[in-house]
Amino acid sequence: MVTGRWPLHGYPSDLPLTDDGQVAENAWAFMPVFAYAAKALGFVLGSWAAGALVLSLGAGYLACLALHRLLRDRVGNAAALWAVVFFASGPLAALFQVGYAETLFCCCCSSPWTRRSGGTYACCTC
Repeated sequence: MVTGRWPLHGYPSDLPLTDDGQVAENAWAFMPVFAYAAKALGFVLGSWAAGALVLSLGAGYLACLALHRLLRDRVGNAAALWAVVFFASGPLAALFQVGYAETLFCCCCSSPWTRRSGGTYACCTC
């Protein structure tokens, strides 16, 4: 069960302010794109948690593909594969299995830098 307002109803429109008018610390830690994409997937799968899990797993998978493709031409196929193994089994690997936005961030950051053989930059899935 999701315990929070933002996954189901979005972010509040008013920022919490301190007494002197500065924005106060708050618990708005997730990227809005992740929350809305997880909500859309959750609509199809039956719950926000299921959508967040599928989104995290898929984004982590695409980040691994992009990392391999980025390194393959520079260090060779075997070394690139080992880099993906270490990336996917390191401390960040736990985030691939829960509804955190970090996997989507890794996917979005690594995909545009993947090079095609022609020298142009494109997504890892192109």
